[in-house]
Amino acid sequence: MRTTTRFPGFPVLSSCLCALACAAILLATPALADAPPVSVDDPMGSSVSSLGLTSMGWLGGVSSGQGTHFSPTSVAEASGAETGLAAGDENTGRLDAWFIGSLAGNIEFDGKDSGLNGGIGLTWDTGDEWRFGGGLFANSRDLETNYTGSQQIDAFGPGVFAVYSPAGTGFEFSVNALWQTVDLRLERGYLQTGVERTSTGTTDAEVFGLSGRVQWTTAVTDDVSLTPFAEYLWQSVHMDGYSESEGPTLASFDSRDDQSNLTRLGLQADWNLFDGADTWAWLAWNHRFEDESSSLTGSTTGIASFHRKGSPLDQNWGDMGVGASWQLTERLSATTSLGYAFGCSDYTVPDLTATVGLNWRIW
Repeated sequence: MRTTTRFPGFPVLSSCLCALACAAILLATPALADAPPVSVDDPMGSSVSSLGLTSMGWLGGVSSGQGTHFSPTSVAEASGAETGLAAGDENTGRLDAWFIGSLAGNIEFDGKDSGLNGGIGLTWDTGDEWRFGGGLFANSRDLETNYTGSQQIDAFGPGVFAVYSPAGTGFEFSVNALWQTVDLRLERGYLQTGVERTSTGTTDAEVFGLSGRVQWTTAVTDDVSLTPFAEYLWQSVHMDGYSESEGPTLASFDSRDDQSNLTRLGLQADWNLFDGADTWAWLAWNHRFEDESSSLTGSTTGIASFHRKGSPLDQNWGDMGVGASWQLTERLSATTSLGYAFGCSDYTVPDLTATVGLNWRIW
């Protein structure tokens, strides 16, 4: 008679071997092995906090007269001196149409950060102490991110402003408001089994911003003036949730809301070169109160959900630049400027921005 020997621990041993084999199979599957929750990088990073800041900057420049119409009408007028109207003259105001456009990029000129921005609108000067205006602003920006990822950001929307300049004081107070809709195409870059890969998705966002500026202009000589200024900006960003549609490891991202609070302090010097030509230079320091963007939540398709902290944000950086303006005809003037931002490594603002502007006096 044949007998079979059974080992008491065999069921336990076989269960352990089976579990190890299953774990090895899971680890050998790239979609699972390389997509733990912590590997899902934020496809927007710090950029989610910066949507709309470029257009808000142009709107503030338009309201203060930079880059759109002849920089402060004259040194004497800007500093609060007499406007030159004779007794009995009537200042009936003026209406101007303006255009502003810019090219932006990083200091290395390697294409990792490039942008094209523009705006068109009207400014009504009441002829006493007020200016009102508004226009449409559009900007497009392309950014390269980690592991061959990228962002394509296109924004468009209206902005309005009001400016109060008490006569004879040199002071100027302005408030600005902007709303934009944003189209986003996001390629999330990541490593999978040691190979750089991307997954792609598209979504929309909305930006609403408010800013205020106070400045005081004083004449140093007949041709030179100095203008210290202070600005405060607040903006809110809502980004819709979306699911990636292309790539080896797809993820879905929940909607998110982000807010930014920034201050800017600076000094501008204006120099009247000769009749019909001005130049200016500025130096400013920016501070953001937030130190990280909004948190990121979502899930990798068929695997697990994730939650990660927001991306770190630069809180302090500076900007400086030079500009010039020319009176081309009795009604047409042109401006150009070159700005440089330094100390900002999170792509909040481009390193270099070259701007041109045209202003046509309608009446």
